[in-house]
Amino acid sequence: MANVKKGTTKQTEKVLTDVVEENINQSNENDSELKRLLKENEDLKNQIDQINKSIIALKEQEKVQLVKSEENIYEDEYEEISPHRPISVVSLSDGGVNLRTSIGSNGKIFRFDKFGHKLSIVHSDLLDILSTCRSFIEDGTVYICDKQFVKNNYLEDKYNKFLTLDKITNILDFDIESIKEMVGNTTPTIQDTIISLLVKKINNNESVDFNKIEAIGNACVKPCNIRDLAHKMSNQ
Repeated sequence: MANVKKGTTKQTEKVLTDVVEENINQSNENDSELKRLLKENEDLKNQIDQINKSIIALKEQEKVQLVKSEENIYEDEYEEISPHRPISVVSLSDGGVNLRTSIGSNGKIFRFDKFGHKLSIVHSDLLDILSTCRSFIEDGTVYICDKQFVKNNYLEDKYNKFLTLDKITNILDFDIESIKEMVGNTTPTIQDTIISLLVKKINNNESVDFNKIEAIGNACVKPCNIRDLAHKMSNQ
């Protein structure tokens, strides 16, 4: 019996020893894994810090570039024009127009007799006209044929709505959808000019597309039956 107990005790001790060693090894492995994970975590933190620093640096660089870009835009937009430089101005009104350099009797008067009449006006006089007759400039009664003058005097938003002399003259050559868009987006003054010119075409028995003429009348701010208007005008 004593021999059996002794053998059993040794076996038990071996099992316990193996278990302890296994636990120690497992603990060592866990410590190594923990250290590896902690190192990876630290490396990730460093990478994130570097990325954040790069993002901040890029944003600062973008701000500097944006400021420089805006400065360049303003520099590019404004260009000095000589006071004596002649600038072409054309009438978009189907009637007489007077542009004055001042309200008093001492100012210059520039007379446009009809639609398409073009005059050459020096820059200094045109600036005075802009001050005195700004409404004629902004509603499309006359068209200033100088992009730099338009930019310098903040007229671009107005001019984006204008139709050129050529487009007004040949409005019926466009397709009906383009006609609706052009007429609908332009100024009431230019719409009135188009109506007046079409009335003359009808009364002069010129060949016209009445579907397009009807579309033009309906696209105006104040819808107009151009055909009926032409008939009324012919009877006067």
